Amino acid sequence: MSVLKALDVFIMKSANKIVVLSEDMKTLLIQKRNIKGEKIYVINNFIFERKEKKNANHEIPDSIKEVIREGKKIMVFAGNLGTFQNLDLLFEVVENVLKKTESVFLVIGEGVNKQSLQNKFKNKNIHFVGYLQNELLQLIYPKCKIGFAPVIQDIEKVAFPSKIISYLVSGIPVITFSSKDSEISNLIESNTFGLNYSFNDKKHLEELIVKGLNIEFDTKNIKDKAFTIFGEELAFKKWEQLYNEK
Repeated sequence: MSVLKALDVFIMKSANKIVVLSEDMKTLLIQKRNIKGEKIYVINNFIFERKEKKNANHEIPDSIKEVIREGKKIMVFAGNLGTFQNLDLLFEVVENVLKKTESVFLVIGEGVNKQSLQNKFKNKNIHFVGYLQNELLQLIYPKCKIGFAPVIQDIEKVAFPSKIISYLVSGIPVITFSSKDSEISNLIESNTFGLNYSFNDKKHLEELIVKGLNIEFDTKNIKDKAFTIFGEELAFKKWEQLYNEK
């Protein structure tokens, strides 16, 4: 690890410009890698604003249609069922929420922890549906009440979960896992995009989820704001500025 860290520092110090996804990541490089701040640029990922092809034939799977027909509030996680997603904590708390509310939990995706989660959380209101193409996600998301973007603590210092963007541009309020006053928590709270869990305790997360299920978020406003922040136009301007600067 020490060799890899030294190589990482050497590459970044040799680079003319460095692009990171958030101010938190920039701060980490300055404080922990001793990289000069003036060569670090913050440019987040963006959404391709392209119209669907007219001949595209996408339809929500029957299993998910049945969940939608139940009329319960749908919570959704879509992404990698892996190690860094803090899924055991999320599933444990969601299971408690399911006992207290008229809701269901839709789990979309694959990953190394999928089988263990299925074995551990056998609840009739938790539905594992596997991997789905993005075109299908865009049809399913508007049916959902809230989306989850769980991660292990301090991950925002080295990453920015792209699922946050995917949820928001579809108009879904999101519950993020991020340290208090991080860029992610400020983004969510200042724009009324949802709620942020700052790794307090399980009870607090449960309260946030119940609150999220009961708040009537302005989904159109979420979608419009998100496209302004994460749209192609703003990202293109930032990349253009980066390339044009000497």
